[in-house]
Amino acid sequence: CDLADLESLAGNNQWFGSGSRIVITTRDKHILNAHGVDQLYEVRGLESEEAFQLFFSNAFKKNLLEEGYWDLSNLVVNYCR
Repeated sequence: CDLADLESLAGNNQWFGSGSRIVITTRDKHILNAHGVDQLYEVRGLESEEAFQLFFSNAFKKNLLEEGYWDLSNLVVNYCR
């Protein structure tokens, strides 16, 4: 997402009604600052074991890693952080 995308989707505060909450997810805080976002909430990343558990349960529909997929799973989890 870049600033132009964000401005197309959520131009300014007047686009939304009173009490509206707009949730924007990005790793680039500069985009948020440039758009005038006034409140930030930084989500805590998962611990390594939690991240693997989440990945396994979604990718393999199991709680344990399929044998032979450790290296690939490790790359995916580390890339996604």
